[in-house]
Amino acid sequence: MSLWIDKYRPKTFEDLTIHPKLTKRLKKISTTKDIPHLLFYGPSGSGKKTRILCLLRDLYGPDVDHVHSSRKDYKFKSGGTAELSILSSSYHIELNPSDVGVKDRKVIQETLKEIAQTTPISSYTSLKDMMKKGTKKNFFQKQTKTEKEKEKEKEKEKENEKEKKIGYRVVILNEVDLLTREAQQALRRTMEKYTKTCRLILVCVNVSAIIEPLRSRCLLIRVPAPNKNEVQTLLEGVVKRQKLTAPTMFLKKIVNNSDLNIRRAILMLQSAKIDQYPFKEHQFVPLPDWQIYIADLARSIVEEPQSPKQLLVIRNKLYELITHCIPTDVIFSVLLQELLLKVDTGLQKETISLAAYYEHKSKLGSKPIIHLEAFISHFMVIFKKFLTDFY
Repeated sequence: MSLWIDKYRPKTFEDLTIHPKLTKRLKKISTTKDIPHLLFYGPSGSGKKTRILCLLRDLYGPDVDHVHSSRKDYKFKSGGTAELSILSSSYHIELNPSDVGVKDRKVIQETLKEIAQTTPISSYTSLKDMMKKGTKKNFFQKQTKTEKEKEKEKEKEKENEKEKKIGYRVVILNEVDLLTREAQQALRRTMEKYTKTCRLILVCVNVSAIIEPLRSRCLLIRVPAPNKNEVQTLLEGVVKRQKLTAPTMFLKKIVNNSDLNIRRAILMLQSAKIDQYPFKEHQFVPLPDWQIYIADLARSIVEEPQSPKQLLVIRNKLYELITHCIPTDVIFSVLLQELLLKVDTGLQKETISLAAYYEHKSKLGSKPIIHLEAFISHFMVIFKKFLTDFY
């Protein structure tokens, strides 16, 4: 059974229904064939990756979809190794350098150097031209083509002549905002050095975490989150294409729980379909296990006695989240939302300030558990003091 999020992902610019102005802008960029370095930023699930793939298909053709996954081992001259998952086709390569931690700088330099030193494969359009040049007319075969077909062929030939050969590969770097400062500085120098043979498409959520010299070398493209009506329309389209029926109230419930994340909304819809169908108006919308776990963590912080023993229990729960690869910023964000629902309005401002302070500290450090535990212990102190003063 395939995931609906992959099954119904738009393949071309014409299939995109959200943000038409942005789609028009990207289509115009693709017509130049010589694209600049691009920086896509916006919230998770807003459609950044979908638009990037549409752009690549418009540049290189359908062969971009022939992707294979591999694990690459990096061995550095200064010592040490790193292993990274890579997706690649004949025309592009996609990786997430932040997965290797502090070794991200060396991974970026090695990867771009390797790509730049190899000869780029001809583009989809140039391959078509080569095929046409290699074909010979068969004079013994009867010419049964109509005048209209001949005119269409001439028009296509003219279009192909206008199309330029693309002599570079595209490197997609995900989560660039999580790269170390040294890696970003190295990326700035490397992208200048190999600009003739490769183009970079950077993807991030928080553009302010990227250094100014790197931003200034890219064309910034903001992909905003869709509104509630747009997410609901997308869900209705998926339901229709699956030949299902769903109450409007149920779809609105999914939209409200999705945080305007298209990926999450469609996954929640498919998960609900597996749990129970036909859909009911007041049907329970399944939430991710980690989100339920954090909600339970917030409840134990507020409702259980604020003591060192309880803090030890909470530490074990935090380790559980981290070992299951839940990002630190997501833990901070969801935990803060849950705590704000459980505390008095007089304590909310201070709680938000604490969360912002310790999240910033966690980005500067390398051990998130320390900063998460510090935030919770600090919150328990002010919450216990608030209860003592109140009663």
